[in-house]
Amino acid sequence: MVLFWWWEFRLLELLKQWSLWNHFLVICFAVVLVLQVALLIPRDWDKVDDMNEYFLAKRRWFYSVFALSLIIDLIDSYMKGGLAYIKGAGILSWGFNLVGLLAAVVGFRSTRIRTHSTMAILFLLWEVIIGFDVSPLLHVRPS
Repeated sequence: MVLFWWWEFRLLELLKQWSLWNHFLVICFAVVLVLQVALLIPRDWDKVDDMNEYFLAKRRWFYSVFALSLIIDLIDSYMKGGLAYIKGAGILSWGFNLVGLLAAVVGFRSTRIRTHSTMAILFLLWEVIIGFDVSPLLHVRPS
């Protein structure tokens, strides 16, 4: 969520005019990310004996929403500057979406918690690298 909002601040620099569509897309993106978090957290902690089993039971919902977030991210990136912007972000950035879609398919099907844990660690590291490498600074418009 932190990186999402960090990148969305770039919209202030990149979009000269805002439309209702731009606003709606950012809101949908944020809602989908919050939904991912909501799927990971049990409503009733007393009924959950094993978080691994809980996750495996919710994994299909989680990975479906994760795939949706990746698709919205591509639309969001396109909105920021078209294909040139997406290509310019580099393979670390757009590769995340492609590999993420593949991981969503694997995660949707896999019942091995080790597979999910490994993917989670790798994607977290990838996000941190992208955050500090691809977009470390916001550019302020001169007054």
